[in-house]
Amino acid sequence: MNKYSATMIFMLFCCAEIQAAENPRAFVQFPSKIPGLSMEMLYADFWAGKLQDSDSLLDSEINIRRRNREHLKMRNGLENLALHPAFLTSSEVLFLIRDSGYISKSTRYFEGRTIEVSFYDTMLQNRNLEAVEERNTVRFGMTVKRVEARMFPSELRLFSEPGDIDFDRLLVAVMYALEPVVIVHVSRDGEWYLAKSAFFTAWVRADSVAVGSRLEVLDYAKQEPFLVVTGKRICTGVDAYEPRVSEFPADMGQRLPLADRWQIPDEIGSRIPDGNFVVRLPMRNTDGSLSFGLGLISRSDDISIGYLPYTRRNILNQAFKFLGQRYGWGGLFGTRDCSSFLKDIYATMGVILPRNSRFQGQIAPGEVVEFPKKSTLPERIRIIESLPGITPVYMSGHVMLYLGKHRNDYYIIHDGASLRVKNWSRELKSYNLMGVAVTPLLSTYLSGGGPFLEALYAARNFVFTEQQENE
Repeated sequence: MNKYSATMIFMLFCCAEIQAAENPRAFVQFPSKIPGLSMEMLYADFWAGKLQDSDSLLDSEINIRRRNREHLKMRNGLENLALHPAFLTSSEVLFLIRDSGYISKSTRYFEGRTIEVSFYDTMLQNRNLEAVEERNTVRFGMTVKRVEARMFPSELRLFSEPGDIDFDRLLVAVMYALEPVVIVHVSRDGEWYLAKSAFFTAWVRADSVAVGSRLEVLDYAKQEPFLVVTGKRICTGVDAYEPRVSEFPADMGQRLPLADRWQIPDEIGSRIPDGNFVVRLPMRNTDGSLSFGLGLISRSDDISIGYLPYTRRNILNQAFKFLGQRYGWGGLFGTRDCSSFLKDIYATMGVILPRNSRFQGQIAPGEVVEFPKKSTLPERIRIIESLPGITPVYMSGHVMLYLGKHRNDYYIIHDGASLRVKNWSRELKSYNLMGVAVTPLLSTYLSGGGPFLEALYAARNFVFTEQQENE
């Protein structure tokens, strides 16, 4: 290399640094493992530029509320707790207990060691079956913190592989703070509730739930006006005098009732509330009962007064707020998995989706486009090209948000666990994706070697068709 070529390389490098400084979106810190990905594709406005009618309403808030009610009546992965009976029979409670958790026939590991079936004995006994009566009064409560919902009344974790920490097989999901629940049963040690949320039934720590009347629990979720969390997560301000409302967490899509003017004192937590919104928050008293306090949400936080308009642009913008967040099976690590990724995005627009990806993809109402099981790759490409950008797409056990076509591939944003690509010799190379990422459907692969696109079984937009309107 002569001195002129070395000088040229140095000048090009300096120019690239200057360009990156002027445009941070062009800065490349490391080579991506994802084929075809450029830095500009990691921003919502890149994909928004490919949309038509991105700001047109997919549905009005009034219709969304009506359709949510109709969806709850169908009980496809959702339940309307307002209609829950005050009593359950012994057979109903026993069914819920046994249906909430099962002993797997597959090998399971605890702290790296294979377990025997007897490992489950303590957990099974703690379900307290002998305390179930012929007629069982249910109670209503509200979660006061983010809590794991588990298959058994136990915090023990089981895994499918000796060194695994990512997939706790006894974790059902998480319940966020502020969720209304129906308490069906109490564990033998008194430390766990078998609780029904709108999305599932599972065991949760009793100290995470404040018990109140049916009226006060259900009315809280209906109060207006309200804030909607539009960021990944926000917290109330520090309150040194009332720890129960201090740095109270709320996740994307959650609804926070605003306090009425007459409820707001001159000072909250020893300071005037100016610069904040004042919200009502559930608190757990020492006896486990429910009360309410006031918390402060900064007006600069990522929030909305009321729901966001239901548009493709808003769906897109909300999805990209999760970009790079770690994958959390069932909500492990304080994050999300693929189905809650989508559920929380749509919740910011008031659209209620089931927690489970199977219910979302196969049962939830809306416009459906199927990928026939035996369709060829060219047929699948024609189907994906017919879809508007920002459409949820489903494969067995996984949900993704289709973004659109770029160059010769079709891209999704999703909360995924694994990534398979082909190297220079066309051999499959596997990586742990374990997070929210933008990936292609043709140049990433399934374990059998086919492109990811071959696994899709449906695309679903959560709007009603004309036929469904008339049913």
